[in-house]
Amino acid sequence: MESIIIIDGVLDEEVWQKAQSETDFSFPWENTTPPGTEFRAVFSDNNLFFSFRVHDDEVVLKDTIGNEEELMEEDRVELYFSPDDQMRHYYCIEIDALGRVLDYETIYHRQFNFSWDWEGLSSAGLLTDEGYIVEGMIPLSSLKSLGMPVGEEENSIHTVPGPVSSNNQWYNCRALVKLD
Repeated sequence: MESIIIIDGVLDEEVWQKAQSETDFSFPWENTTPPGTEFRAVFSDNNLFFSFRVHDDEVVLKDTIGNEEELMEEDRVELYFSPDDQMRHYYCIEIDALGRVLDYETIYHRQFNFSWDWEGLSSAGLLTDEGYIVEGMIPLSSLKSLGMPVGEEENSIHTVPGPVSSNNQWYNCRALVKLD
């Protein structure tokens, strides 16, 4: 099943249409309506696959990036993972519209380790007429090595810990369907 999803930002694989879509995003520190954002995720025996479709009329994107921290000046999607609800120690992946990655480890409060890299992460981005698409893959072994509670539950449901945000929008992942 690993070959079913090609990380290219196109989202033309059938599994993406079957995956549950999360669209209930909000800005926790602004009273404005966020751009339409759709998040989908599935997992296999070895990997977590995710995609974002962001509707954005004015995508902020730099032509070149000198270092990955410059992605903070762009529009991007973000995934946060923490082994607990308090987010005392968490890991973040931020991905821009071209698939470029800023990944880091953080200890509460604002102790960032930007030299940390997510082992095995693969991502791609694609600009569209409506905004942009981001697609990615994280090895489950890397989640396990970071202390995430990775494992199957009844009915092949896999719970991904921690909140997910897109353009500073947060929600908690619920459950993902396992690929056959």
